[in-house]
Amino acid sequence: MKKILKILGIALLIVVLLFAALLGWSEHQRKTRAAERAAEPTKDPNELSFVVEDSAEPLEVPTSSQSRYSDLLLIFDAADYDLFFPPEHVTAADCKAVIQKNDAIPAQYKTLLSWFVDAIETHYPEADLRPLRYNLDTLEILEVSDRDLLFASLSADAYGCYIRTENRIYVKEGYEYVPHTWDYQVIIHEFGHAARMVQRDLDDVKVRVQALPPESGFTVIDEALNSLFAVSLFDYEEPDVAYQLQSNLFQILLECLDGVDAGDYLNHSIAWFARAFDRQNGDNNYAMSLFKLINAQYDDYHSEEIHRPQSVYYPIYDYVTKMYLDRYGRPDMTPEEKLAHVQELLDRLLFDVSDEYEIDTEEFFRFAEQYSCQGRGMPLPCFTTSAVSYSRRAARAPI
Repeated sequence: MKKILKILGIALLIVVLLFAALLGWSEHQRKTRAAERAAEPTKDPNELSFVVEDSAEPLEVPTSSQSRYSDLLLIFDAADYDLFFPPEHVTAADCKAVIQKNDAIPAQYKTLLSWFVDAIETHYPEADLRPLRYNLDTLEILEVSDRDLLFASLSADAYGCYIRTENRIYVKEGYEYVPHTWDYQVIIHEFGHAARMVQRDLDDVKVRVQALPPESGFTVIDEALNSLFAVSLFDYEEPDVAYQLQSNLFQILLECLDGVDAGDYLNHSIAWFARAFDRQNGDNNYAMSLFKLINAQYDDYHSEEIHRPQSVYYPIYDYVTKMYLDRYGRPDMTPEEKLAHVQELLDRLLFDVSDEYEIDTEEFFRFAEQYSCQGRGMPLPCFTTSAVSYSRRAARAPI
């Protein structure tokens, strides 16, 4: 018996020593990794993680994605809605019937949502309403205090917020949303999110219906397109919109794009829009990298750590100037007429945009001169922009 106890004691001692050695090795590894990380150069937040350029291969535009190794189903385009939704045509009347049955939607929002679905059907009869009807069945609209709305939206200026993981819209308690006001377009913007995105984790599949591609860097593009879709439903012009600079930019770009409008946001992906821009401009796969740059400029404005030179954003300014001159310019236009178009472009692009964006307006004129001279087969300078300047108006900071 004593021999057995002695053997057990030795075995226990060996186990303790091995365990101590393992802990020591783990601590050594931890310190080594920490030292290696400390030795690595700190990443400059001003450096872009992508290159803004065209590629040799055309952009691929998937309508859905599902890995054989994952239960995640991503649906980007109405062409593949049948993968999750019943193959049927959903009308505004169908949506309104669901709205009326949903007790989690307060009375005034039943009225607003009913107007919303009628407006979609009137303006965009081709819009696929299946995601919206699906969400309406379980949608909750919660009237909350300013404090709770702040926590939900992470914004002190929020008037509403849709959380897709919860299928809830948070709104100001006791607040009335009235047309022709800033907050009215906000609530319709949130309805737009509920019409375009679905997130459900079911037993056998996790479903995500969205315009966003799977990779990051396009959130602001999605927000801007949704803003334009929302205000396009109004029977009046509403230039004061969420994500002001990016919404202004895409309003101009879409206006210059053949056969595409804000209503296409409900049926198609961001990549689909990018391909439409590429086709019109003779590119293979340029617009998606430009979209990332637009998103990066928004992050730059809102970050204390990012301070990129304006030249980083020249591709955005050149792109919109080219499309605007292609749409509204004429081969026989005088230099003065072309410069007047650039002035008009800047008036629209910078409407209600904060000066803190520090946009280099001179680049628009420089590019217009270069583009015009090339189009006329003349060397630079074929006319001068040296005396041209643009005075930006001060405005409230955009969301």
